[in-house]
Amino acid sequence: MNLHQTAQHYCHDYEQGKFPLPPPLEQGDFQSLRQETLAFLASDAATQMLQQDVYWPKWDSPWWHIMALKEAGALDEVPRHLLDALLQQADQQYLRTFPLTEDELPDGCDPYLDILCFCALGSLWQLPNPQAYLAWAENWFERYHLPDGGYNCDEQAYLKQPPRSSFVSSLPMYEALLQQSHLTPAQQALLASGNRYLQQREFCKSLSKQQVADTAWLTPMFPLFYDYDVMRGMQYVLNSHLQWRTSLDLECFTFAFTQVHQQLSAPETVFRSPLNTENFSWRFQGQTWAKGKSISFPLLDWLCQPKIQQGFVHQRFYRLCRDLVQATATMG
Repeated sequence: MNLHQTAQHYCHDYEQGKFPLPPPLEQGDFQSLRQETLAFLASDAATQMLQQDVYWPKWDSPWWHIMALKEAGALDEVPRHLLDALLQQADQQYLRTFPLTEDELPDGCDPYLDILCFCALGSLWQLPNPQAYLAWAENWFERYHLPDGGYNCDEQAYLKQPPRSSFVSSLPMYEALLQQSHLTPAQQALLASGNRYLQQREFCKSLSKQQVADTAWLTPMFPLFYDYDVMRGMQYVLNSHLQWRTSLDLECFTFAFTQVHQQLSAPETVFRSPLNTENFSWRFQGQTWAKGKSISFPLLDWLCQPKIQQGFVHQRFYRLCRDLVQATATMG
């Protein structure tokens, strides 16, 4: 079967109930764990943590609780004033620029805590009404866009010749742009540039070596947060094409799509989890920040269980296949 036929076949089987689904919002454990996270977000402890830092500590700060609800499709349950508080604290905490050299760091700036990276900015920009607090960052989409089509949270990448973008840094920025209801011609050009970047690299390959840059990206991940897998890249390109009629080269999908489809067809596939990626966090101790271990929380632990992951990953692949079929139809 070709790509279109495989996608059609998967959609048919999914709609016939042959693959696991995400748990319904009213499911007992899911509902109680969401309520526990919402209670934490409304607590004095969460307010204090947010005032100390927008992002850290990992994984148990308000940032991660909010983003976990977003990943679970329940961002609407977060009271608007709590989302505004996160954006407002980001506005107060972070530099208005992304320094590329030490000379550009203002006095007293902590490079680990005071600089907003692109994957974090893209994540914040996907929350409701980010312009109300982060309007100063809107020009970052053009200002720090690299010639090859994306962004890189490693400032050293901007000083190399040629500078090279990062899949992980770029996707949240692309998605944030795509979420806006109105785009300027310059922003539409950025979307098109992102599409070319991903498709030329078949969503995972080094352009110079034509080898997979990170084989982990071929395995679906949930929750993703700002991390990358090839399914995320393909979904972005399809969304961009369906919304803005950006270019689409289906041949570029073949390798990544086939890799994901094969894994979802295997009975024992182990999906990636953010809890397995790193065990480091900055933690506030007394009056200072110190290196410590990352600490999870019950909702995140539950979302990372293999049986729960299965439902969300298959839902993601269903949406990808559905949009691939639709995009194919629009291409005649």
